[in-house]
Amino acid sequence: MKKNKLFENYLTLHYSNCEKTDFSNRADVIKLLERNKISLDHNLASLFIRNVKTNGKILDLGCGYGSFLYFLKSHHYKNVIGVDISIQEIELCKKLFPEYKFYQKDIFKYIETTKEKYDVIYLSHVLEHIKKERLLGFLQSIKKILSNNGRLIIIAPNSSAYFNSAANRYGDLTHELGFTNLSLNQILLQAKYNNIIFKNYLGS
Repeated sequence: MKKNKLFENYLTLHYSNCEKTDFSNRADVIKLLERNKISLDHNLASLFIRNVKTNGKILDLGCGYGSFLYFLKSHHYKNVIGVDISIQEIELCKKLFPEYKFYQKDIFKYIETTKEKYDVIYLSHVLEHIKKERLLGFLQSIKKILSNNGRLIIIAPNSSAYFNSAANRYGDLTHELGFTNLSLNQILLQAKYNNIIFKNYLGS
């Protein structure tokens, strides 16, 4: 089965189960976004408040159902673009965040064709879906569209986590890779990134 086929109904066949959310019910979705915002505020709010202007250009690659977008909106960020291959997820995000721009597109094609530079590029639970042979080129392409002093933020399951590493790695048919700090640092250095910082992402 082609992976793109799995992504066609990713919202209803995967996220609705793992998030236990009815994505056709706006109130249910907002409740989920509010819950996820607790973690995002804890992990990212101070970084953004200190370092990212509210008119900074922000790209959410693989924006999903919009958790990061909800966080950005709550902190009054205005210049935001979301990209995802899933029609369902992009349609949902358009309804929830009409003030932002969205593209229903393969993220590889988007970063190869965009003429823009971004102050922040956000990849939450994206890298583990990419085949190993495409990963270096993908990260190199992202580096080219970062502005001077731009930041790439990556959130990925931790394969060195003792209790849930296997569940994270194999709980989704679209996962291709698992990462530890060492392996992620290895590929980022190969792609010529610097000032790499690793932090534990604390959930709500």
